[in-house]
Amino acid sequence: MGKISKKLNQFCQDNLQDLLTKQVAIYLCCGFSEEYANYLQESFPKTLLTKATITAHFGGEAKLDSMKLLDKLIVKAALKNRPEALHLIHENITGFSQYLNYTSSQLIK
Repeated sequence: MGKISKKLNQFCQDNLQDLLTKQVAIYLCCGFSEEYANYLQESFPKTLLTKATITAHFGGEAKLDSMKLLDKLIVKAALKNRPEALHLIHENITGFSQYLNYTSSQLIK
């Protein structure tokens, strides 16, 4: 929780120079909206964040029923009795996809 996967982190580090030559959009699934900016800054190289066309957070979701006991305990401890923190923010998802559709259509013209 609070970090991107090791594989994604390694990919960004290994391919940073190539990524800086492309249009990049970054999103996080983040259950704690107030921590989004911190998670973003801690997870991605500053140069990539500066170059990114758009960044967003989509909220978070955890399906406790399908988790193993240890994972369930970790999630519950992280939530600190704030189950409302875990919800998807559909407006952010829609806005992000609309922005990407618009910018890609402008590139084609």
